[in-house]
Amino acid sequence: MRARECVLTFVEPGLQRRVFAGKIVWLHVRHGGGIYAYMNDVRLDRDLMRDLDAWGVAPCVLEVMGRMAIDVIHYCCRDEDVTYVSSPGQVRRYGELLRCSGRGAHWHLPRRYWQRVKGIQRYRWINTQMELEWLEPEVVRG
Repeated sequence: MRARECVLTFVEPGLQRRVFAGKIVWLHVRHGGGIYAYMNDVRLDRDLMRDLDAWGVAPCVLEVMGRMAIDVIHYCCRDEDVTYVSSPGQVRRYGELLRCSGRGAHWHLPRRYWQRVKGIQRYRWINTQMELEWLEPEVVRG
């Protein structure tokens, strides 16, 4: 396991419980080396914001990605056998920061802005956790 690989967790005030929010993983590239990426397993029935046809990203996750200089997001949807790929910049540029269903504010990026890659990535087990502190932005719709 690489030093920065970890599972991200936080306590979301709207849910009043700990949330497992994906993980930081090392992705190997074809010609040697690799990059760190934020990866999350998502489900259409549980995670898709249907009204917006969007996936949500917590502000605290984007903040830690910035601190760790991570610029790749992978959302692996087993229901569709697709990996959705984006970046924090895309999320902030085309996404919308809003609260829904009594939950805390998330950035919601519509699926039309995600690159779709057929198949889902396989990631090894990671048992190191990083507890994030929930960030509730000042300016939020909803």
